[in-house]
Amino acid sequence: PETAQKAAALGVRFINDVSGGMNPAMAKLARDHNISLICMHSLTLPADPAHTIALDADPVEIVLAWAGGLLQKLEASGVARANIIIDPGIGFGKTKEQSWQLIRQVARLKTLGAALMVGHSRKSFLSLFSDKKSADRDAETCVVSAYLTSQGVDYLRVHDIASHAAMLRIKAAL
Repeated sequence: PETAQKAAALGVRFINDVSGGMNPAMAKLARDHNISLICMHSLTLPADPAHTIALDADPVEIVLAWAGGLLQKLEASGVARANIIIDPGIGFGKTKEQSWQLIRQVARLKTLGAALMVGHSRKSFLSLFSDKKSADRDAETCVVSAYLTSQGVDYLRVHDIASHAAMLRIKAAL
């Protein structure tokens, strides 16, 4: 919150809350400065690859339940829903298959009525489709990005901005 406070004083309009909305000071900051708060789902902080959603659980339902409770809590503390951005936390506390399931069913998360951001760029779930090293998965990332935007995702967190800008220009022209 101390770093976010300094950023707010400099005019930053988005804060990435790594606590996933669990720190009340971040909610207060978002409310007091009318800043958008990005809240990412993760089972542990810091993320622990050994701790994932149960294999027999529906990761979309898990994220929906978490986000629904989070939205209620943040709104009760005075944060406007328009300033809350939900990030399902691709790869954080999820297996590759669970991350893929979240990507494929991302439209279900739109039922929350909040903006969505997905950070999927070069992530390990892409190894289900490619044996390329992480740094070489930009083409695969761009394909997933095109799908995510077609499903109404509001924000993408990516590494290769130029390719994504080109993809979005072409998509808009189509």
